[in-house]
Amino acid sequence: MGLYNRSFCKLDVNLDEVKRVNKNMVTNSFIYRYKDIIIKKYWYCTELAISDDVFDILHTIDNKHLIKLYELFTIISDEEYEQKYKSFLHKKFSKDGYTAKYYQQDSINPILEKSYYLIKNIDELKELIDILSNYHILMEDTKIENSIIQKNQIVIIDPDYYKLSNLDIKTIKENNYKELLKLLQSLFEHFLVDKKCEVIDYFDKLQDGNPIESVSHFEKSLKQVKKPIEIINR
Repeated sequence: MGLYNRSFCKLDVNLDEVKRVNKNMVTNSFIYRYKDIIIKKYWYCTELAISDDVFDILHTIDNKHLIKLYELFTIISDEEYEQKYKSFLHKKFSKDGYTAKYYQQDSINPILEKSYYLIKNIDELKELIDILSNYHILMEDTKIENSIIQKNQIVIIDPDYYKLSNLDIKTIKENNYKELLKLLQSLFEHFLVDKKCEVIDYFDKLQDGNPIESVSHFEKSLKQVKKPIEIINR
């Protein structure tokens, strides 16, 4: 049994050495680690999987805040090889998942770091949003559970629900800034469990306005405090 990409080339992955890494998570897939890559295998209908078109765009984007995608794959056993090879010749690809770069989660609480950490990350995430918006990609399901917190950056790792849209870029950008606010809110809720009500109230007010202006307002607030936690404590 092996993993084969869309060119029907077998990936250099020893399935006997992979380790499951999301055993206790409720998700649409099984996630395994093999050396410095992750293998995401969908466990039911692929309508909840990343679309090929979106994957192909994201695959070309080299941004430290976005997961580095490698290959879409299909899983083939020895018994299925001949049948699936015939399907491949007819340009039919049965998507089972994808491979991507593995990111290590660091022990860091961004809410207690100096505000510069979040300010820098927000500025750089805005650049990523501009790139995605220009490609007409709508972000969705952006939250701390779908990101990795590292010492130098926040990495978005789960773009399965991202979609290509016919909406104008301005509308797409507003949607994606809204997703950035959702990510920030989930981050505050995660690290300030005892202040969840205050966090929700604070971000509800931000969500009421224009999302681009709200993110700008949030950044200005960060620049006025030493640590992000002080925004909620004020």
